Amino acid sequence: MKWVTNAVMDTRFTTKDIMGVVGVVLIGFVLFVADVIHHRLNMNMFYKFILSLLITFQCSAVDLSGEQTIILDRFFRQLIEKSEGGYVLYGKKPLCINGFHFIDEFASESESHQASVDLREGALAWKALNFGQSDIIVHVYNNHDSLATQWVHILVINKPLFLKTVNDNLLLFKYVLGPEVTAEELLKQLTNPKNTFHSVLKADKVLIGIILGFGAENSIYASRLENLEDMLFSAETPPLRSRLTEHSARKEMFHIALMKNTSRIDSREFEPSFGFSTIAEEIKGLYGKLEVSSWKLDNQNPRFVFGILKHCPQNDQLVKGLEECQEEIKTLLATNNYLEKVLRMIVPHENFNLETNLPKLISLDVSEKKRLPFVVAASIWNDIRDEDQNFQQAYLLGCQDRDSGKKMRDEDYNFLCNLKLHAYSKIQKKLNETDRFLEKLDSDGNCQCLEPRQLYCRTLEKGSGKMLESQESISCGYLFKSSEGQILCDAFGSAPTEVCLSKAIPGFVKGVQGMLIGEVREMYIHPNLGYGLCTTGEKGGYLYCKVQLLGIDNSKNLLGTDPISEIKIPVVTETEIAIEATKFGYRTGYRAWEHYRKCPHYCLKQVLQEFEKIDKSREDLESEITDETSQNLINRLHWNLNQYQ
Repeated sequence: MKWVTNAVMDTRFTTKDIMGVVGVVLIGFVLFVADVIHHRLNMNMFYKFILSLLITFQCSAVDLSGEQTIILDRFFRQLIEKSEGGYVLYGKKPLCINGFHFIDEFASESESHQASVDLREGALAWKALNFGQSDIIVHVYNNHDSLATQWVHILVINKPLFLKTVNDNLLLFKYVLGPEVTAEELLKQLTNPKNTFHSVLKADKVLIGIILGFGAENSIYASRLENLEDMLFSAETPPLRSRLTEHSARKEMFHIALMKNTSRIDSREFEPSFGFSTIAEEIKGLYGKLEVSSWKLDNQNPRFVFGILKHCPQNDQLVKGLEECQEEIKTLLATNNYLEKVLRMIVPHENFNLETNLPKLISLDVSEKKRLPFVVAASIWNDIRDEDQNFQQAYLLGCQDRDSGKKMRDEDYNFLCNLKLHAYSKIQKKLNETDRFLEKLDSDGNCQCLEPRQLYCRTLEKGSGKMLESQESISCGYLFKSSEGQILCDAFGSAPTEVCLSKAIPGFVKGVQGMLIGEVREMYIHPNLGYGLCTTGEKGGYLYCKVQLLGIDNSKNLLGTDPISEIKIPVVTETEIAIEATKFGYRTGYRAWEHYRKCPHYCLKQVLQEFEKIDKSREDLESEITDETSQNLINRLHWNLNQYQ
């Protein structure tokens, strides 16, 4: 009954609303008096009077200001036209999920950044209205999701359909989330602002697919394929080779691996499922059974793209219903009063008065305008803080050239090439550290060089058993660490682990040759004999390994240990890197200031002064740069600047 309280406390009444209340009060009073006169007084009539009064209050109009109207207009267009919220409104999808950046990330104007800006601003406006519960729930989390780093999620939920969908598949939900789970309790947990979407659902792709409206069987097949592909791009398991090298028919896999910055430590190891002998065979089989929902749903807004099983009558019916719904949503978006219709669908117990004279921009008060140079400088600093000096200087020069009206330099510029070399520049720094470290081992009398500047080993404990020569399989204990000292894999001192050397990284294979059973050896492995670029972890750093040989299988000999050429880190000179970093930084800065310069409340000189202060006192200002107030203000600035596109 919270909505009743909200309605009674709402003071935003029009004259029409007040007259309506007065009318009902008078009518109720007349009926009440008539009952008294005719001695037919009963409590039912009194309750009807109170109910009519409450209904009238509940139907009082909500006045939306011009700013609220234009903000919510863009908010719901993102959710309905550019996302799948419309399918939720029309009861074809239990839930849709979208989100915005927790910390603003701006390089240049793009659709994805504008979407984040619109959704963040709209989420703030929607939460401030604080409507009560209805069958359509628009829920905004307070925290960013750990499995969608730096993203705050927004859910649009069709409550009746959500409850039905979960109940129809309740055994699957109980299997993953526990036998006590219910549809109602799951909804309660999903709409708790302190939780996150993936944490509640334990990141289970089947359950997520079901509540996203993909269908249970489609979700089972498609999630299996996604899990297997995630496994390929997950964190490596030393001493085994990267999974990417086993599925490297398409070279773009290596390009993707190059651009990845962090390891997918959440991915699990999978064995081939029923009917398949290898993972590669299963992936191929799944691709043969699945197809995209439909051309229309994939290519026309609002899109609804997911994998479905081929030649399935049930899926044909599902797709047909979604395509019909797509047309309904298009019709809704084309109407003049689409926002009012959407609001009535979400909050049917409210009447809305929408301001027709809409402002172009969101207003900022004096203190916010005064703070703009700082938040712009903070945003720029946050974007380029981890880049090298060449990039940073070129970025600021690009800003200055755009501010002075100079034309952008017409240089030979290849985005993908620059992006790769930009990544190489960071890798090269780490690689230089590795080279210097391995060079010192040359003069270490206790170290044995197995391959110059590539592989070194040191015997910690001598063995007394048989020598490993060319056998393929061994049992051992091992510990792997990164060059930063992070433990990557610890199987030392536990039960012996069987390792097939034909599946191990070249550095490990060469490093264990000549060991005696019982021997303990430590190794330092250059990335070219480790994972090279073909890693989702640290690129350019050496691997440390401590290994004890415990057994040798003499049944089969090892054929070869040559590293795969695609994974070697390319040799790029510092001059090449500096040139490309300068090009990349200059264009990024030029385009960034092309966006920021549209605001009349600051100039580049002010922003650069604030930038210098931040750069000198970065630790003291860290919390101020990323706090919610600063992030909301930079978001409002972006929102306004996007109006000038």
